[in-house]
This record gives sequence, structure tokens and C-alpha cells, in this order.
Amino acid sequence: MSKGKTPSIDDLSPVSDTNEDDVPELELEPGDSFVGEVRSIERNLGQYDSTLVHFSTEKLGEQRKYWLPGHVDAQFYQADIEEGQVVGLIKDDDPTEVETDDGETVEYHRVEVRD
Repeated sequence: MSKGKTPSIDDLSPVSDTNEDDVPELELEPGDSFVGEVRSIERNLGQYDSTLVHFSTEKLGEQRKYWLPGHVDAQFYQADIEEGQVVGLIKDDDPTEVETDDGETVEYHRVEVRD
């Protein structure tokens, strides 16, 4: 901090949050697929150490961002997916059931990563 007078909050400019952008989120419904080039991978974001991936597609200027579910993040890590790589995502039609630590059964649709 400088040794000068401390400015008021109104004198300071907002700092942009890199996760707050105008890029639409990729939302896959069961049975949907998506193919795109990985533009950036941001790991360990937020309270849950989530991973955010920005994709671009063949259509010039079309971009999407996708918060990776844990099982998709694991696939990205295992396959050593990196920026510039083209990947595909396919969301299963049929749900998978898992039991939580609390003994509750939760249903979700797995997403397969292809490279």
C-alpha cells in the first residue's frame, strides 16, 4: 500500500473477474454432443477447486465455456487435454446413480470426453 492518502472506494475502479465474461455457457442435455477446440483451461477456481474450460468452434467467433463436472475433469487430466486440442463431449442418454456419503442416491448423466 502506498504511504499517501488512502482513496475512497468511489475513487477505485472495479477489477474484472476473469470468470465473468460474455461467453455463453455450454449446456449439454442428455444425448447432446459438442466438438470444439480448447482455448483455455483454468483449474482450482472457487470454493470447490472447479475447472473452467473455454472452447471455440469451427464457426468463427463462436465460443462456449464449460464448468467441468468432477468425472469430466478427471478424464481431461487422464488424457492430458491441453489448450489447442480439439475434443468432443457426449452426454449419456441414460442416467447413472451414485450413493453420496450421506447414503442418499443421486442421479446424473455422465459425460464422455473424446480426443
